[in-house]
Amino acid sequence: MRKIIQNVLLIGIVCGLGIIFSASTSRAATLKSTSPDNINNGGNWVTYFPNLTKIKAHNAYMWNMKHTKKIHNLNNYKNTDWYVVQTFTKTVNRKKSTYFKVTNYGKKITGLVYSGYLIKAKVTPITSFNNDSSYRKYLESS
Repeated sequence: MRKIIQNVLLIGIVCGLGIIFSASTSRAATLKSTSPDNINNGGNWVTYFPNLTKIKAHNAYMWNMKHTKKIHNLNNYKNTDWYVVQTFTKTVNRKKSTYFKVTNYGKKITGLVYSGYLIKAKVTPITSFNNDSSYRKYLESS
């Protein structure tokens, strides 16, 4: 009788630990790749600039591709053009966040950046301007 009780308790403990560990792994963050239409349009990378209103208030970091280590602070790269290579959706506790895999022009710096830290560059082709004054107005408003 004593062996049966010990076995039942042992099975209960093993099952309880299994439930606890499986619940904690379901809350872990995962990165899922997505492919929006505007990322690579025929080899022309979409340019993004640092969103200075958000990164001035606090440190905005670039992470390694596993999202485990901070590799750069975007405050040190305020004048850098970033090119989005891929997007990722990270889910933590059922809350989704979008991250960009970005690189600079020379491809020397590559990592993950939270999408709220970057804003898409608006570029108007120079051929769309009729005269010099309209182009000058565009430059002053940018």
